[in-house]
Amino acid sequence: MYSLETAGAEVTIVKADRRGIVDFSRLGSHLRPNSRAIVITHASNVTGNVVPIGQVGAFCQEHGLILIVDAAQTAGWHPYNLHDSPIDILAFTGHKALYGPQGVGGIYVKSGSVVPRPLKTGGTGVQSFSKTQPSQMPEALEAGTLNVPGIAGLKAGVSYVSSLGLPKIRELEAHLTGYFYQGVKGIPGVEVYGDFSSCDRCPIVSLNIMSMESSSVSQLLADEYGVFTRSGAHCAPLMHGALGTGERGAVRFSFSHRNTKKELDTALQALLDLAKRPRRSSHG
Repeated sequence: MYSLETAGAEVTIVKADRRGIVDFSRLGSHLRPNSRAIVITHASNVTGNVVPIGQVGAFCQEHGLILIVDAAQTAGWHPYNLHDSPIDILAFTGHKALYGPQGVGGIYVKSGSVVPRPLKTGGTGVQSFSKTQPSQMPEALEAGTLNVPGIAGLKAGVSYVSSLGLPKIRELEAHLTGYFYQGVKGIPGVEVYGDFSSCDRCPIVSLNIMSMESSSVSQLLADEYGVFTRSGAHCAPLMHGALGTGERGAVRFSFSHRNTKKELDTALQALLDLAKRPRRSSHG
């Protein structure tokens, strides 16, 4: 979006509140005569909050807008039915809830919708004598040699998820997330981010411990307790700006249906221990 803005496109950022929630009932106040599309992340990779796709899709259809969805956090978790969905374009990665390798993903473009301009061109192997990129899909967006090992790994991941079924995966992950949240929210000095009033949320809990830098907490969790998290800004500067964590980021716990309560208890005890340690403020 920033590169498009640099090239002259007008971009409006609809801000979230301190819980990471966007008030989509006010989308109309951001509508311009030249508005063409709404681009949203289906679920935040920081808070786990889920966007109401149906509500946003209805707004797009009412105003003739293209709906573009980032499903990096929800592909393999949300039961998409794209044939009956208002989504025009959906992009996803393979290495999260689809259990594929890093470096592979995909993009869905609804039939009859606008075809995105390819980022790379050439080497399609189907129109070698043409000087231009093929216009038909999917070759229009598939320049060069495809990542066959990555695609094979993604296929294996999709098969695994399909064999378990999304209802079972979601039920297990929701139970683990709720268990962890109930345990961590009462630890003195721990601040948890996001909206936990809804059960429809991704299995993510992000937090900070008092004045400790998020990177320090993650390092201590890994080195001393064998608990592995991700700290920092999570490639989501706008969300961290809304949460007030722009300077130090947050510590993100992401849960899988393969995690156990015993592992979560270890993490909870580790956070309790770290919160009790005497320390100096990292900001002097």
